[in-house]
Amino acid sequence: MSEVANTKADLRDSVRRKRASLTADWIASRSESISKRLMALDVFQAAETVCLYMALPGEVSLDGVMDYCWAEGKRVLVPAYCKPRRTYGFKAVTLNTGMRSGLWGVLEPDVADWAQLSAPSCIAVPGVAFSDSGGRVGHGKGYYDRMLAFADDDRGVAKVGVCFDFQRFLVVPGEAWDIGMDVIVSETGVNHLNENNN
Repeated sequence: MSEVANTKADLRDSVRRKRASLTADWIASRSESISKRLMALDVFQAAETVCLYMALPGEVSLDGVMDYCWAEGKRVLVPAYCKPRRTYGFKAVTLNTGMRSGLWGVLEPDVADWAQLSAPSCIAVPGVAFSDSGGRVGHGKGYYDRMLAFADDDRGVAKVGVCFDFQRFLVVPGEAWDIGMDVIVSETGVNHLNENNN
């Protein structure tokens, strides 16, 4: 676990350099360990809806988690960009859903309907860095914070930060609008920030 970086920009630069050095095999092996820890969480097992994400290069891959959810009959949602509102929302994805390249080249469902999130749900949240207290630093556009704001006070929605160990810090810089996590999952451990989200 690393010490605190001085600014979000410093932190993003440091993590991006590390990500650029990762091999596909390294990412795949750690992603498998992280996925197992995520799926073992009580809040994940209890969730009827699981919100995942389509990984960017250097991010934890949750492809195996998606396959597991479909096999267990869980509804799976992923972020998709809403151009008229200039923000992200959720769309449902199934094994047969066509995908297209969205904003920033992130894959998203090629369907028209937007999905409403209802409890019990579990949201796997990517990020640049996470702190021991549940703080999160994203890529700087605020999309995830705005998307998660509606769920911040909902006890039926668990926000799980998903990352590699090198993305975990004692403290990360933050602002008042940053949305905190309930749980942090990496390849070597799980950090519960909310006793109800085991």
